[in-house]
Amino acid sequence: MTELRNLFKLAVLIGQYFLYRLGRKKPPEVARYYEPGLAALDFLFGWSRRMRIINGERCPKGGPVVFAGNHVCLDDPFAMGTAIFQLSQGGIRPHAMMRDDFFRGLPGWIRRIIDPDEVTRMIGAFQISRQGAEPAQLKPFIDLLRQSHAFLIYPGRSRTRSGLFIEYRDWIHSPGATSFFLAQAQEGYPEVRVGAVPVVRTFNPVKKTSALIFGAPRYLPPGADRSAQREFDYRLVVAMSDMVEINVAQILAAYLYLHCLHGLPGVMEAAVIRNHLHNIFGRISRRHVDPAAFTDLENEIRLTLRFLGRRGMLRVRAGGVHLKRGAILSVPRTIADYRKRNPVKYLANQILHLSDVVRAVEQELG
Repeated sequence: MTELRNLFKLAVLIGQYFLYRLGRKKPPEVARYYEPGLAALDFLFGWSRRMRIINGERCPKGGPVVFAGNHVCLDDPFAMGTAIFQLSQGGIRPHAMMRDDFFRGLPGWIRRIIDPDEVTRMIGAFQISRQGAEPAQLKPFIDLLRQSHAFLIYPGRSRTRSGLFIEYRDWIHSPGATSFFLAQAQEGYPEVRVGAVPVVRTFNPVKKTSALIFGAPRYLPPGADRSAQREFDYRLVVAMSDMVEINVAQILAAYLYLHCLHGLPGVMEAAVIRNHLHNIFGRISRRHVDPAAFTDLENEIRLTLRFLGRRGMLRVRAGGVHLKRGAILSVPRTIADYRKRNPVKYLANQILHLSDVVRAVEQELG
């Protein structure tokens, strides 16, 4: 019944918005519907059902705080925001930072029905230019922190398409300046201490599940100069990159990719693959590892092989895995469909920056 009530309230909110667009009502008061609306969306999209939380006790119960996340899926603000709201027991309703040109290519007829920029602002997003933010775009975030609220920021400044943890573009030369907001919120307010909490999502496309890891809050010293602020930003991203959860799909993808790259035989025995992966996970057990890698390794391998087989990367026949070397080693353009064109590289790229993990895979290949 609770789910039905929440869905009803979400429907009422949507109805009020369209009446507002028709000029028949004032803008809806979204804040009144925040909790039931978020619960209804969570029920529909299954963020909580499909996400495992690690170190959730590190999520603060209130602001001011900046959550610094990686950006791997379109629904990151909603999935992460739902987790933060639940873990804080309703104490934090996180706002989000989003780019101001996200909906620029949307057809005009859609904008006549619904204004997506307006909707995102209504639900708590603040827009900012990625290539030169104006003071007026920065001020709302500073005000949020001074009012003991919270927001999500993505230091990578763009959503990854290739699976790489931080996918720098031609116009990106450094991580986003998380420290700027901490410094500005604290300047002249000695009683204000703002933490930056790293939160990292690992998405497994094989099972369509995620792991969300919270890191310990990090604080910028009062009066930190620009050099210290930039050091803070780089160290924050390095800490975040170390919080990726390792799963079977990533390790198997890296294993198959390196196997092909080194020109090893194109047909492998499934039993050999299982033994090699068992050894690899034994070497990296100190890291955040999906528990299924230890409790259900064989089934995880089977699911991943089936996933890759359906996408033209290999064939499984009578216990043998026949690799399609050309497909596995292909280098797609770094655009939105990268994951579909080469899921092996996409999965392997998620752990490419972890040198000890890559070394463990290479050692097993000899």
